[in-house]
Amino acid sequence: MILILETVGLCLAFWGICWLGTGTDEKNFRGIAAYPEEIQAKMLADPRFAGCPRPASGGGRFLANLVMFSVVLLPLGYVAGGMGFMRHFVCVLWLGQSFNLFDFLVIDLVWWRHSRRVRFTGTKEASELYRNPEKHWHSFLRAVPLFFITALVDGVILALLD
Repeated sequence: MILILETVGLCLAFWGICWLGTGTDEKNFRGIAAYPEEIQAKMLADPRFAGCPRPASGGGRFLANLVMFSVVLLPLGYVAGGMGFMRHFVCVLWLGQSFNLFDFLVIDLVWWRHSRRVRFTGTKEASELYRNPEKHWHSFLRAVPLFFITALVDGVILALLD
């Protein structure tokens, strides 16, 4: 039961972070890597964002996400887990993949694709670009091995702490 509560809490916290992290062009630019290539190209060329940091490379982003989710899911795996590597591994894997599925189905396919909150000024008429699920599908697929590796790392750490 604690694992279900943690999963719901994790997903609701992420929803809140997504909501608070959007709504203005400046906030939306922080997540520019999640946008379709055509929108990214237009915004990266916009002089308003000339001094803003550019998105990390695929490998750098993967490593940063691995570290971040390992840290975030470690205490949740400890609370929900039990004794031994396999129990911790399964709990963290459940949390990560459930989060990934929530992100894909609810955040990306339902909210993000249809919300004007995530649209940049000057691109609101390009709704077909925002509604294209391809970018979100690829992100979902990239996150599957990410959360598997996260579960391995956290499972080992938590087993050593038992």
